[in-house]
Amino acid sequence: MVWSDIGVRGFLFGPIAAAGKQVMSKCCDFIVSEKINVEKGMRHPLYLVVKERTDTFHALHALRKAMKCREISYCGLKDKYSLSIQHVVPIDCKQSPDRLYLDNVAAKKIGYVDRPLKLGENIHNDFFVRISMENIYELGSFMEKAGKNLVFPNFVGYQRFGLRRPYTYELGLAYLKYLLGERDELTGLLSRKNGWWEMQFLRKGYIDESIKLLLIQSVQSYYFNECLSELLLDERLHAKEIQGGVLIGYDFRNRKHPGWVNKKHMDCIEDRLSKDDWLLQALEKLGIRTRYRVLLGVAEILSHKRLEETMVIGFRLNPGFYGTVFLRELVGDKGSVFQDCEPCLKTTANLLPAGEGKGTF
Repeated sequence: MVWSDIGVRGFLFGPIAAAGKQVMSKCCDFIVSEKINVEKGMRHPLYLVVKERTDTFHALHALRKAMKCREISYCGLKDKYSLSIQHVVPIDCKQSPDRLYLDNVAAKKIGYVDRPLKLGENIHNDFFVRISMENIYELGSFMEKAGKNLVFPNFVGYQRFGLRRPYTYELGLAYLKYLLGERDELTGLLSRKNGWWEMQFLRKGYIDESIKLLLIQSVQSYYFNECLSELLLDERLHAKEIQGGVLIGYDFRNRKHPGWVNKKHMDCIEDRLSKDDWLLQALEKLGIRTRYRVLLGVAEILSHKRLEETMVIGFRLNPGFYGTVFLRELVGDKGSVFQDCEPCLKTTANLLPAGEGKGTF
């Protein structure tokens, strides 16, 4: 996988010190932890989930299967090749053990809430990344002079698209064509995959609502990335401007867009629609309306420390922003694509915090 496969090209201020390969080797070299604010209740169990070397959807599928749940709600996707810590709320489960250990996934019940979690309602995500590269000195010098907040392009990261073809946006486009009666492309693409939902569709013709949403959002995200890249490459984006871009919906052409939406980004979307005019028709079938996403994000630098040929950087992002996208500005394309990592823990039993307390959330 390369960034340009998912529409990501150009930089705002980087790369500061381009790496020739991924800058992390162990999963715990890239730690992400979410903070949520949900009132305590009695109706549904709240679990703290820690995982490595598995993406969020596969982790949730494994938990749902083990606990025999109707569904599991969550706040957002977390990186596959990382040590990630997040919260989930299982709904209508036949089993709800205090602790659960699966391959590369562990879950601990830490309390109860009265409602499911919603996508994007976590307060923020904290990242702690150990970067290993030859020219670490350049990065260290930059971080010493950098301010507390660094602005970066708000691309949708590869976690939304997957690391190997067919990417989720390619599957999403094929699914939209499927809704319009063109079925061969989707079945052909799915036959090259062997995941649980791909097999489910090929055998039963059914896609879970969560997967369907992922596919549609991946299409929207690909168009967003492509047009944000155009702005960067043409140097038409400035760090001090707070502007939004378009996540395309069926009403894109006949709605009044807010004044803070970048016109160049809208024009770029329109140009691509002229080549894919069928897309709006398919989105209307699903009732997918136009949404907006800010073009620039802000990383709050929590800490940075040089350790010989490595550097540990801590930073905080709001929901919807990607840690690997921020790292791309620092270490370039090759350094920020994580395609594997060595497990940090011999057993998932060691993934969870010690103690029997209910924890905080």
